Amino acid sequence: MSDPVRSETIAGLDLFRGAASATCADLAETVRVDHHRAGAYVGEQGAKVERAYALSRGSARLIQTGADGGQALIRFLGPGDMFATAALFAQGRFPADIVALEAVVVLSWPREVLFRIMERDPVVAVNVIRILGTRLAQLQERIREKSFLRADQRIALALLRLLDPSGRPQDAAAITIPLRRQDVAEFAGTTLYTASRIIAGWEKSRWLKTTGRRLMVLDPAALRRLAEDGVNGSSAATHAAASR
Repeated sequence: MSDPVRSETIAGLDLFRGAASATCADLAETVRVDHHRAGAYVGEQGAKVERAYALSRGSARLIQTGADGGQALIRFLGPGDMFATAALFAQGRFPADIVALEAVVVLSWPREVLFRIMERDPVVAVNVIRILGTRLAQLQERIREKSFLRADQRIALALLRLLDPSGRPQDAAAITIPLRRQDVAEFAGTTLYTASRIIAGWEKSRWLKTTGRRLMVLDPAALRRLAEDGVNGSSAATHAAASR
């Protein structure tokens, strides 16, 4: 172990939230700590997954490359997020490249350590199910949104999720992940031109403020109204289609 890690840090990770103090102490003793600079590959698509990984500090993005060389932005990672979790249980491989957006600290444990912890502490096992279920639900939501929502509604939803992944109402606040407009476009499933035009309009309306690669959401309520109009409309359309 290169750096000491406190049990409180372990307890703050999504996978180990609510775990027994003895569990967190065990994990603090067996953790490996890795530091990566901005732009570094934290994990490479296709590499075998043999450890459980969590981002302790900084942010990263998951980029998947297709057989034709095209790339897709899958999601962003922030402090506390686990990654490559599903692949770990399937003895699989990284489904995407994990690229650091800034300097990051990654904590990891051997597969056998995590499996032993899950057998001993059922809270961790339940957390695994919750995390994987949430990821599946998010994937289904994004597929539905790309089918039914306009680009501005998808961008509004993307920014609100980056502001607070839990979906809780927020006052004006900065998105902590450093973003390019290209990142916003890819995450919302639209073009750079469209995303830039929409964001510029929202800046004029004082919904957003951009400083370098940092986005400040000045009027989350306005974005939420726009997003909810799209979500409610798409739900009605989906129900109507299913009834036909």
